[in-house]
Amino acid sequence: MKNYSDRSYVRALLVCGAALSAYAGSVVRDRLGNPQTALISNSDRLLASRSKGAMDLNETEYFHELADLLKDHYVDPVNDETKLANGAVRGMVGSLGDVNSVYMDQNQFQTYQNQLKGEFAGIGVETYYEPDKGELTPDEKLNENVYGFRYPKVVIGAVLEGSAAQRAGLLAGDHVVSIDGHWIIDTAEIRAYQRLARKNPTDKASLDELTRLRKRLRLESDDGITPGRAVDRLTSGTTGAIQLVVNRNGETKSFTVNKADLQTPVVDASNGLVKHIVFGPTTVQLLRKAIEGKPQVTIDLRNNVVGDYVEMKNCLAVLAPSGVYGSLVGRGGGTSVFDIKSPDAHHPTVKVIVDSTTKGPAEIFAKALAQCPGNSIAGSMPKEDVPVVKSFNLPQGAGYTLATALYREGR
Repeated sequence: MKNYSDRSYVRALLVCGAALSAYAGSVVRDRLGNPQTALISNSDRLLASRSKGAMDLNETEYFHELADLLKDHYVDPVNDETKLANGAVRGMVGSLGDVNSVYMDQNQFQTYQNQLKGEFAGIGVETYYEPDKGELTPDEKLNENVYGFRYPKVVIGAVLEGSAAQRAGLLAGDHVVSIDGHWIIDTAEIRAYQRLARKNPTDKASLDELTRLRKRLRLESDDGITPGRAVDRLTSGTTGAIQLVVNRNGETKSFTVNKADLQTPVVDASNGLVKHIVFGPTTVQLLRKAIEGKPQVTIDLRNNVVGDYVEMKNCLAVLAPSGVYGSLVGRGGGTSVFDIKSPDAHHPTVKVIVDSTTKGPAEIFAKALAQCPGNSIAGSMPKEDVPVVKSFNLPQGAGYTLATALYREGR
């Protein structure tokens, strides 16, 4: 986990993106509220009144000007440059539109770090974002800045043993639709409304459907929450209960689930089985102890979503000899080796149990281990490349994750 605390970070970000987060809010509202019109931003009008028009500025000049505008025109003095810089990071990371690249404020990042230590709050689940895979029409692609906006779905990736979520009957793979009556914004429904509205229908059936969609979106958007805020409600807090509506294989189900603290082992080794590995700061020592002296080990990586990429590689070095276990595909298609250096001379034979709930670092871990002679995998995972996601600290306790490459199996 990389840490940024130098004051130069603040200055650099103010140069590179101070106003992106403020700008993003108006763009989102325009796209959700008006399916056919993109508004000219007020920042463009202000910039046009300065020495050059906004469209004549290069990116560096544009961000310089926007940072100055915030300082010059905001109603109160802008004294906290770190807060301003973190806001810039929020906007820049969000603008990537990548479900694996996520900004987290101080509380959210603390929750993430606690989970890596096996400390869970909320209802006792791990979650992940599933991207909106809906295809745009050719006309929509021509106006992708308006129609290409997407929110991911919130999916329960793991239900922890002994948790309130387990007692309530929630399952890995459940798509969360609403929390406490607050609809989680779904771009598939918004897209359906936009497309029907653009057709300017005249028949009664289509007009009735358009009216229904409009009323539904208006009602739900008044009390709607973003996927990020939904995850907050699921994974934070230790008292009270929440009302959940989930979609399970096309069927809608409702649950009432209590919140509580839950401490889980980051390595659970019992009855010859190692399960629920959380790739965190203390995991490598516990894993080494769990397999000590064993010629064969079975590791269950099902329901495994949360984990740190760097710590995962450290754990891999406990179970596999030094060598190359795949490649990393970076920007522009360039590749580098995915290798590990193990300090140990002897390693056990490993059987890994996986399924569709084996994701992120756990998926890379399993695919790399499977390449060692004598090792085996029980279950199946997608054949596609896996995003390599790293986390970064920011000043004042915030942080973010960023997809930096794709892991591709094969030596």
